[in-house]
Amino acid sequence: MGKTFLVITSIASSQHPILIKYAEESTQHKIPFIVIGDTKSPADFNLPGCDFYSVNRQKELPWDLARELPVKHYARKNLGYLIAMSKGAEIIIETDDDNLPFGDYWNERQKLQNVYTLADNGG
Repeated sequence: MGKTFLVITSIASSQHPILIKYAEESTQHKIPFIVIGDTKSPADFNLPGCDFYSVNRQKELPWDLARELPVKHYARKNLGYLIAMSKGAEIIIETDDDNLPFGDYWNERQKLQNVYTLADNGG
């Protein structure tokens, strides 16, 4: 599998049980874990196995988008994707801090998939 990164947006604390689980499991699977915070994120967020980006840290990023995106908006997750790509990500997986990962969540992913082609458009 290519270099894989996990990206989540969150305003939760670093004591959030789901974020802790993702940090532990991403570390076990050697997948870098990026959390994109927002204005309600705790200033003291510190979770081993997680690279946290506060709004202030986001504004220091080299992309104009970091200063143009609205706060309190899901679109800030795009910064996580840019960060991951700048660090060599070939595959980016993402989820939310209210979803627990199933066991197969960490299975190897392929960039290319074999799919069926529909010959009739149904019209």
